[in-house]
Amino acid sequence: MNEQLPILEYKGGNPDSHEAYFSIDVSGPENEDVILENFIWNRKKSNENIIDTGKGKGFSFYFARHVFDDEDCCNVYNEQNPQNIKSLGIVYKNVIVVINTEYENENIRIISAWEAEEDSPLSKIYWKNKLKNKSRSKKNNIYDIEKPEGNHFVSDTDKNAVYEYVRNKLALQTPI
Repeated sequence: MNEQLPILEYKGGNPDSHEAYFSIDVSGPENEDVILENFIWNRKKSNENIIDTGKGKGFSFYFARHVFDDEDCCNVYNEQNPQNIKSLGIVYKNVIVVINTEYENENIRIISAWEAEEDSPLSKIYWKNKLKNKSRSKKNNIYDIEKPEGNHFVSDTDKNAVYEYVRNKLALQTPI
């Protein structure tokens, strides 16, 4: 018998805790905006993102905001809603898509977020951008790219192996 796991509650405290990332936020009224650093989001929408585990969801906007910590984060035109932006970045080894818009005083309003499928056009855009950025870099430290081995990831510190991995990853993906 498949038993559904209970949904935990985040009651405030550390916004970078496991509870904040993957638990329902009950630290304030359901429809209230959450303001953290230069990010704003609707608590109810973030909670719905946790409950909706389909299509790469299952995490809160506390988690999603870390897309903007990725030095290779890139923005993509949002054909469905041009006033919003699709931002792509790595959070815990996964390409995450964050739909957002600029808000008052250069704050970022997070509207939606999900994990991009490995073979999706958005993943391809992210990896091409990352490779382009690393090719332009004069630094030789490319230790932040991870390569899969089985069902887990291991760091690869060999520059040539990293480039080969990204090239192979891009070659396997369908054109945009």
